[in-house]
Amino acid sequence: MPTLNGMQGLLDSTETRSKGFATPGSALEQEFVRARLARAPRRRVSASVLETTTMFLPASLAILYEVDELGASRPVMALRGTTATFTATDDIAQRLSALEPVDPFSARRAQAMACTTLCADDVGGEEELRRSMFGRHLRKLDIGSPLHAYLWEDDRIVAGIVLLRASCEVPYRRQEAGLLSRIAPLLADALVLGRCSAGGQVPILPEERLTEREREVAQLVLCGASNAEIATRLGMSEPTVKTHLTRIYAKLGIRSRTELATQFQRPTSQLS
Repeated sequence: MPTLNGMQGLLDSTETRSKGFATPGSALEQEFVRARLARAPRRRVSASVLETTTMFLPASLAILYEVDELGASRPVMALRGTTATFTATDDIAQRLSALEPVDPFSARRAQAMACTTLCADDVGGEEELRRSMFGRHLRKLDIGSPLHAYLWEDDRIVAGIVLLRASCEVPYRRQEAGLLSRIAPLLADALVLGRCSAGGQVPILPEERLTEREREVAQLVLCGASNAEIATRLGMSEPTVKTHLTRIYAKLGIRSRTELATQFQRPTSQLS
């Protein structure tokens, strides 16, 4: 299991790395720059996670996305290579999201398959992918076979990174997917533990907005408990835990378990 010091060392190694990427020209690319310069540690860690991935696995375009409790993906930020010939980054991200029903690399499918990474070899190979509806759309965008990393927290995917190369470039192969699968747990831990360096900048959980049961569930999430562990501890079913989490997210104005874990800390009286 990677240590926090190990994660920090890996992320720190990217702090001065900026060459090889184009000047930001889209909202997602600009969000990467803002996150890299942000005061909030959580946002800086997210940017470093994306940059670290491209350090090991060069890409013409790399997109970091979040995955909610229902498996829906939302692009968060992107890095674009200087040699990329794609259309606008935001347009590509939106089109990939729209193709989710026919996307063999979707987070929902990866969750069902318990995958950490997926490349073309994992979904039938290059030829089969090219013949598929998804592959035909990729060709229209001048994109080759993607390589995905899925970042897990407990029993579900909470975020992912898609690495893209132009269709004329060398496609990602099994060896590169193997490398990505080895660093993906490190990247996932970094995203979740990014709040550890935030100190007093992370706001206290606003318990007054929650019911007593919702407070108990939220506090256990902040302790690192999984849904199954929360269900056992509080004597309820996992679907009931998920229902409480959905209500907590709505009351706190957040979208996912990861945002709860990274944006809030337990009240001082609850800290041990």
